[in-house]
Amino acid sequence: MKILYLDFLYPKGHLKQNEIYISLIAKFAKVFVLCDAEKYHLNSKNVELIINQDLHIRDGRLLTRLDTVRVMAYSQKVAKMINPDIIFISSYETITYAIFSNFFSKKYRTFILQHSNIDELTNRFKRILFSIYCKKTNFVVFEDFIKDYIRDKFKVDQQRIFVLPHQLNHYQYQKSDNIYDCVGLSFSNDEDTISEIIEHETKFETFKNNQKKVILKSRYQKFDNGYLKIINGYIDDETFSDYINNAKSMYIPFPKSFQYRMSGTLIDALSKKSIVYGNRIPVIENYAQKYKHLCRVVDSPLDFVDSIVNEVNNESKSLDSDYLKFCNDHSNQRILTIFRELFSFQFSNE
Repeated sequence: MKILYLDFLYPKGHLKQNEIYISLIAKFAKVFVLCDAEKYHLNSKNVELIINQDLHIRDGRLLTRLDTVRVMAYSQKVAKMINPDIIFISSYETITYAIFSNFFSKKYRTFILQHSNIDELTNRFKRILFSIYCKKTNFVVFEDFIKDYIRDKFKVDQQRIFVLPHQLNHYQYQKSDNIYDCVGLSFSNDEDTISEIIEHETKFETFKNNQKKVILKSRYQKFDNGYLKIINGYIDDETFSDYINNAKSMYIPFPKSFQYRMSGTLIDALSKKSIVYGNRIPVIENYAQKYKHLCRVVDSPLDFVDSIVNEVNNESKSLDSDYLKFCNDHSNQRILTIFRELFSFQFSNE
């Protein structure tokens, strides 16, 4: 079996995921990987890199779309040359994909992995373009609730939607003497939530009075009273690592617009067995049901503050049980099994 593995955006944050997925697929198939540089470190005879350094993606909405069209046009030439059994697209731009969707979907068994694409469909123009290819494309999503939404909202045949777990994100952690009660360092943090927490701490000094150290990320706000620290701008790798590695818990205050997608921040936190507090959005609610001792919904900024101040010690056995289930659900072995089933399902339904 020949698989052509494509990425039309080359986001740096997806490099590790792509490496894991490619290495797992290579256990049962020959994988051709088109990329803009020798960025993947893969030690498999079943992986062949096709490198074209002209395929880099520039910043800026218009430039990104123009470059994406160029990448897809070259990918089309590669597909004709290789004639793969399956094409797997690990990321794509919602608007420009409509231009080439007919080629990829009609000529080849094509699977496209969804990241933020489904949330973008609140835009009417993007929704119209999505309708061009949604009935003839195989979608890969990270969770069942995203599959259900695509099926019900866009009337896509559920046999064309496949659930593939996000991989575990294990890193080498170096502990220090710094201990943080909670950190929340995502660029997706809701600014209104951050503002309310700052306002509350300014007025009542709840974290300061209870000696709780909390570090949160904002796009433009700053605050520091020695206990609540709001950071904006760049965080260097060493500081970021210190915050993440030495935090008792993590906060994910994402906006309501964060609906039908996965959070890498959530996976990072749970992979290191951190307790997660998050706003009431679908992915947090979903994980709070599956791993209730590890993931908790907070309904407001003040609810979050109360949760940190009145932190309840969890039974070690309950945390261990949830953590083991989470690791099994997102293990490489499970992902490999799903890839095998996913691709063989297509062959058995010719």
